Amino acid sequence: LLALKHFNRHQFRRMLDLLRDLIKGVDKENASHLANHYMRLLAPESEALPEEIGRIPELFGVVASMRTDFWHKSALLLAHALPTSEPGFPHQQIVNCNVALAKNSAIYEDFALVQTVGSALEKLARKEPEKHQACCGAALSALLTPTAIERAIEISMRNREDATGARTAATLLRWAGPAAIGKVFQQLEDEQVTNNRFALIRLIARIGPPALDLARQRLSHDRWYVVRNACKLLAELKDPDLLRDLAPVLRHSDERVQKAAVVAIMESRSRARSLVFAESLPHLHPQVLEEVLSDLLFLKDAAALPALESFIFRDSQGKTRLAMLAVQALAAIPGKRAEHLLGKILSDSSLDAAVRRVAMVALTRCDTTTSIKAMHEFIGSAPADPLAQECERTLKATGRLA
Repeated sequence: LLALKHFNRHQFRRMLDLLRDLIKGVDKENASHLANHYMRLLAPESEALPEEIGRIPELFGVVASMRTDFWHKSALLLAHALPTSEPGFPHQQIVNCNVALAKNSAIYEDFALVQTVGSALEKLARKEPEKHQACCGAALSALLTPTAIERAIEISMRNREDATGARTAATLLRWAGPAAIGKVFQQLEDEQVTNNRFALIRLIARIGPPALDLARQRLSHDRWYVVRNACKLLAELKDPDLLRDLAPVLRHSDERVQKAAVVAIMESRSRARSLVFAESLPHLHPQVLEEVLSDLLFLKDAAALPALESFIFRDSQGKTRLAMLAVQALAAIPGKRAEHLLGKILSDSSLDAAVRRVAMVALTRCDTTTSIKAMHEFIGSAPADPLAQECERTLKATGRLA
């Protein structure tokens, strides 16, 4: 058999019978030698016949329990043969052989070898998508059975500190498609142990963009902790539309969900978050609202002015401390428009005196034509107002009022 350069059907059957005897007799060395000899038909100089290539998956089935270098060598030969075969029947046979090798390797939990096979298929599909997406690209989702996918997730969770294993599991899940990725999401929803949840979130984050749609779908889930996890996931996945996706979540009834959404948005470092945060002010729980106002104070973005004005005059009744924080955030924004609003706040006697005093202090610190004019108009329009008298004393003390 080793002397043969090509195998007809009868010779192939003789080889399989001998391989079974060698494996049964624990002679893996000779079995591996013989199996490797057949695989060398894939070498460019051998010019393997289509029927010879078509028998390779059957060979894999016979030697499945033989865990030697045969599998690694076969993967390399198949990877080399992929780009050298033109799309069509012979090429599809090579693709089928790759899939068969991956499935056999997965049975014995050799997921690194499955990744080697998949990487060769993916590389070709990306390089020439018009030629190979329908064959090599489509084959990626067939590399693992549902049972193998569950086992890959289980091993990744068991060895949480193994970064290489986690990357392999994430890559395999990405290739397997939405149904497989959905299994990880379902496990995350059911997981009770905090450390395990974090490990599952990290695993999903490694999957990358293919997990985005599934994460977004969970933002409307009826269980609060599922929505919370989705917020964290979208941040980890670097969602390009994070602000748009999480803006509605800032109105969620559960404070913990709002907190997760705020943290995720802050981690994005996008300055455009100021408008999203400002427009959410009336809907936020007090503790979350305080964090958002602190962030608006830091951002100093004029885009937030209309929403801050609305919150101070309409939505902050009975929330004196939060209204004071909102005025501070407004006062940090440079420009005449902000100063005009501070004058409006100072002049509105329906607001709490403590809130108005924050506006007055901010105006005195501005020391601009607009701010001084606003204080003069307030003093003139409400001379009996205690704050007007206080404002007058301050202006006189600083030489801005005769």
